[in-house]
Amino acid sequence: MEPAILVITLVCGMLVNRIGLPPLIGYLAAGFALYLFGINEQSLPLLESLANLGVTLLLFVIGLKLDLKSYLRLKCGRVRVCT
Repeated sequence: MEPAILVITLVCGMLVNRIGLPPLIGYLAAGFALYLFGINEQSLPLLESLANLGVTLLLFVIGLKLDLKSYLRLKCGRVRVCT
C-alpha cells in the first residue's frame, strides 16, 4: 500500500506543477484525497515518519533561504519609522 500512496502523491505533485502551482499543493491535495478514501491503519506509522522527514527538510530549506541580515535591517528600519 505504501508504494501506491507515494506514487499517487508524486503524480498529484507533477500534475499540479504542470498547471503552474507549487508541487506542495499537489502533495497536500493527494494527502486529503487519500485520507477521505481511507488509508490502511498499518501504513500510518511509516507515513508519519515520512511526513516528519518532509517537514524537517522543508524547514531546513526555508532556513537556507532566509537572509537574517536583511530581515534585521528591515525590522530596524520599521522601528525607526514608528518611533
